Formats: sequence, structure tokens, C-alpha cells
Amino acid sequence: MFADFYKTDKNKLDKKYSQYSLSMCPHCGMVPKEINTKKFKCTNCNEFVFVKKINYKYYFLTESQNKEVGEMRKFDALKEKYFNLLVNNGYAQNQLDNDFERNKITSIEQLKDFIWSSFNNMVTANSNDFSAQSLIYFAMATYCANERDGNNVYDFQKLAFDYQLEGFLKGLSTDNSLTYEVIIISAPTNPECYKDNSRILSVNDAVTKQILPHKVEGNKHGCCCTYGFKAKRDGDGNLIWND
Repeated sequence: MFADFYKTDKNKLDKKYSQYSLSMCPHCGMVPKEINTKKFKCTNCNEFVFVKKINYKYYFLTESQNKEVGEMRKFDALKEKYFNLLVNNGYAQNQLDNDFERNKITSIEQLKDFIWSSFNNMVTANSNDFSAQSLIYFAMATYCANERDGNNVYDFQKLAFDYQLEGFLKGLSTDNSLTYEVIIISAPTNPECYKDNSRILSVNDAVTKQILPHKVEGNKHGCCCTYGFKAKRDGDGNLIWND
């Protein structure tokens, strides 16, 4: 998990915007002096020119082209944001790019459906890896918060925390030489969560009481906590070993 970051193909990006003017007014063809501005009036034809910086290049656009490119940039930004999250959670970039090209996606809604389908494919592919599933469900909760107005965030966080604990228990089943305890880690930015910050639980209590995720009202991102796991120590600071 956390394998890599998505690497945008700069050549494909340049090709995508190759229909737009790089060095001249889109109205009259004059080479303008202005670059580092969002909008200016051409001194030759007196028409407004809109400027977009894409992949370190400046494109000179008409008003209608500017709106068109703005929508294209929203598509690119959404794609890069969540493709990065998918690759970061273990989706092979070559496979992701191939799947994207095969689906011939052109609209933002199609892209959102593809991203969501890709998350579900990852859950299936990692059905035997509880820790991986936990991270994927956390990513899906983040997606719901940002792109689905917070719908189902709690449900996916619940799955993420359950699998986080399952992954830890699976590790203990192969090596239970030490006694462990669970600690809740939170942040002061969320008072509902922070009240349990540093709370220590036995492994059994963490599993049976299922404190996380907190139900947070008025915050579409939901619970901001995570579980931490540490070896238990006695009053003298010595590790407690199981017999």
C-alpha cells in the first residue's frame, strides 16, 4: 500500500490542448506581450484575450474557449486527484490508464463513475488483505465527503475501522508474544472526536465496543480519528510478555 503517486503524462496533456493558441491572439494572430495575467485586451484588434497556464505553457483564448478549457481543467484536476489516491493505495498506474482509455470517458460524471468503480475493484482485489481494505475504505469515505456531499461517509469509515482492527488481530494471530493495547488518536479540530484523544482500550474492548467512527454532526468529513497500537507496559515501564 501507499505504493506510488500518479504520474501525469505531460505529452498527452500537451496534445489535449494543442488546438488552442500558444503564442498569438486567437482573434487576429498578433503575438501579444502579456503572459502573466488572466485577461487582457489585444492592442491590435481590441478584443479580450483570456490566458490559461497549463503544464507550464500559456494558452491565449477567446471567451468561449476560456469556458471550454475551464471545464477541461476541472476534469483534469478531478482525474489527477483521485487517480493519485488510487495509485497511492495500490492500483497499478499502467492498468489504471488502460482501464480509463478503454472506457472512453469524456464527461465529469463518467469520470466519477469510473473512479468509484475502480475503488470497488480494489476492494475485491484485496479481499484477503484487511489492512489494504481498511485504507481503501478510508479513501472511499474521503471521496464520498468531497464528491457525494458527505453521503455514506460514516458507513465507509465504519468498514475502514473494522478492517483496521481485523488486520491488527490477524497480525496478533501469528505473533502474540507481547500484550498490546489500542489507543485512539484524534485532532483538536474536531471536538466530538478529540474528547476520546489518547483514550486507551484493551484489544477486546476496541473490538466489542466499536467506538470508532464517531458520529459527527455538521461535518461531512465525519470522524477524524484513527487507531494506534502499542505494546503494553507494567508500572515499571517493562514490556508485558505473554506466557
